[in-house]
Amino acid sequence: MADDNPSTMVSLIINLMREPEVPEPPAAKGDTPIDTALWQYIYYKNHFWDHVDFRDDRILRTPIIRDRVGK
Repeated sequence: MADDNPSTMVSLIINLMREPEVPEPPAAKGDTPIDTALWQYIYYKNHFWDHVDFRDDRILRTPIIRDRVGK
């Protein structure tokens, strides 16, 4: 529903509540091991705000944005 009607307030709220889906880390190349927990953390951190449209001022009036940023 959020993808069908991206300009509605309900879609905005749904997108604010979406968590990034972290894929499996890539396979290690050669003898260099990959720290999978660190890779997943960095991916999560880099994609945390992917579904949020900051051009829409309505997000400032929702308690979800306050909870997402931290109190």
